[in-house]
Amino acid sequence: MKWEYLFTNEEENISMLGAEGWELVTVVQHPTGLTFYLKRPVQSLVHRLTQEQKEEVYKQNFGQAESRKTS
Repeated sequence: MKWEYLFTNEEENISMLGAEGWELVTVVQHPTGLTFYLKRPVQSLVHRLTQEQKEEVYKQNFGQAESRKTS
């Protein structure tokens, strides 16, 4: 599995980053404050595209929005 990494000095962002899939790995204390190191699995391009982006690409290539099946 491939990982992407991030670090921040802003503690108030940790909850928001957690909601985005980031996992806190370690915290390092410096004389000027704390640094938070996080990681998350790298998502494939397919998973990063939103449904709107997928529909727009489909529309550009085929001229109409993709019909959705509902169960």
